[in-house]
Amino acid sequence: MSWQAIHERIQTPGRRVWICAAGAGRANLFRRAAQGARHPTGWLPAHGGLIANLRVWENCILPRSYFGARPGEGDDRLAADLLDRLDLSLEAGQALMAAKVHSLTGYQYGVVSALRTLMSRPALIMVECEWFAHFEQDEAIRLARLFDAECSNATWLAIGRLAPPAPWGTFEQMECADEAVA
Repeated sequence: MSWQAIHERIQTPGRRVWICAAGAGRANLFRRAAQGARHPTGWLPAHGGLIANLRVWENCILPRSYFGARPGEGDDRLAADLLDRLDLSLEAGQALMAAKVHSLTGYQYGVVSALRTLMSRPALIMVECEWFAHFEQDEAIRLARLFDAECSNATWLAIGRLAPPAPWGTFEQMECADEAVA
């Protein structure tokens, strides 16, 4: 499948696309998708992607400024609401938001990446398939429902060797030709 065909599919609101790719091919697909995006994008990396010397809260609000939003009082309410809907207590949520990235567990890292993406209200969510492994079944169901409620029209582009698990919805598998990743 050519890059043009992939690009057309990820322009359709609400579509979920999975491409089995790894290495440089995967990196090139994410790069091309981000470059071609006309709207805010979310990024759910398996590892990395957060700025280590910033607190979680700062990592969550920083991308909003990239898309023209000004950090403000509404951010606090939005973050508190999202944490509550993930069943995190007020104390646990406050501790998470104050934490430095290097201190996060794998599960917390996945949650922080999700919060950062949810707060950006993206039109395109790019996800490394390994990111899904941060969550047990119940956690995945809760988080997938939150994404469905908050980003129902977002297109998902999942790239990795393993297919996205069932709680995340049905992803259309696309074959990727060499010219699509070049």
